[in-house]
Amino acid sequence: MELGGSAVLVDVVLVEGTDKQAFVDSFDENKAEWWNMLPSMPTLLVMLVEGDFVETLGADPRVVSATEVPQSFPCTLPDKESMTKRIYFFHEFILQSSIWTRRR
Repeated sequence: MELGGSAVLVDVVLVEGTDKQAFVDSFDENKAEWWNMLPSMPTLLVMLVEGDFVETLGADPRVVSATEVPQSFPCTLPDKESMTKRIYFFHEFILQSSIWTRRR
């Protein structure tokens, strides 16, 4: 496959009864290819397509919807020391609260 740098993942919902493999095979490999056939979901598949091909894919009569999958983004977690302190203080708060409740 020769997809360029503008390739995007697209969730494709097919019309009930459409053969997934025949649908995928009907496209030029330079414009689209299947990414995940999702065997447990008979009308849904994920395709890797050129960015300018998404609208064409959505206009196909065998397609109910074609939605671009949002790009992922990096996330950062707090460092271990910070999280450990938060858990410790939360634990102490719960302990103090339960002790205070029992004394009432």
